[in-house]
Amino acid sequence: MKSHLLACIAIIWAILSFLSCSRSVQKDNNPIIDTQTVMPVDTLYTIPFQITGDMSRILLEAKINNKTKTFMLDSEFPYHCIDCKFVLSLFDTTNHTSKMIENGFTRVFCNHPININLQNLVCHSDTFELMFPDYLNTKEESCGIIGRPFFEKSVVCINFDVNRIYILNKLHDNFNGYASAEYIKNKEDHRILTLKFPTEQDSISANLILDFGAPFSDIDKDIKKHIKIPTGKVNPLNIGAVLLNRAVAIKYKIDVEAGNSQTGEVIEHPFENWGCDGGIGMDIIKQYNMIIDYQHNRIYYTPNEYYKKMTKQ
Repeated sequence: MKSHLLACIAIIWAILSFLSCSRSVQKDNNPIIDTQTVMPVDTLYTIPFQITGDMSRILLEAKINNKTKTFMLDSEFPYHCIDCKFVLSLFDTTNHTSKMIENGFTRVFCNHPININLQNLVCHSDTFELMFPDYLNTKEESCGIIGRPFFEKSVVCINFDVNRIYILNKLHDNFNGYASAEYIKNKEDHRILTLKFPTEQDSISANLILDFGAPFSDIDKDIKKHIKIPTGKVNPLNIGAVLLNRAVAIKYKIDVEAGNSQTGEVIEHPFENWGCDGGIGMDIIKQYNMIIDYQHNRIYYTPNEYYKKMTKQ
């Protein structure tokens, strides 16, 4: 009788162990995207965003001291940046400012702790840059910029199909439908993607930044003159081919000088100051849903509905 009881217990233990292992394997094989909710698994925070009318900027609503303001998202802006008038309404900056001259441009910083609340995700900063009138060449009324620190401290998933940013707890190994690329961090602290472009004879490499703050893509003119624009259908996971197929590298330049919107002058981006050969701007970025992992220097991307719409045109 005792041996029969022990045998029953052993069978029950084996069944429970099997079920436990099955649950464990199922969890590890979860896809990165929950197809029912479009929300990535292990999402910590969900942040809605808006796209400007020309689809050239990502706008986020944030709260500072319970006051709601609109900020632009810029992955290559090295600091968070806040409108100086708004900052003065919060506290006296007299003893908290410092200046730095960078590439002939004077930047003013405020050395005072501040919290920018993005849908319960708190972006804390002890130092931020002050934004003055006409500091940015944009038509949007924004209170500042959510800069590179936002990307450096999180795994960020940006979905343009639903206009949501998801902050992830971790990454899964299952990236069905996603391509990936490796970032290289240069000495100027920019993340660089190295892409190859076709020429008449062979190919040429270009080190490009992925810049959410730039409305258009551009490539240094010395490299641009050698590139051959491809014809016919392109692989949507080949961002370089998509960039050339849209011919944006030939048609547009990035305007980074304040006040140029008043004079109508368009200048070439000073890429040499950034240690790169160009940038991939929002004209290409908005065609992909992306997962950006600065901590491991990886980007994962897949074409979205806007890409499909552009392809049909």
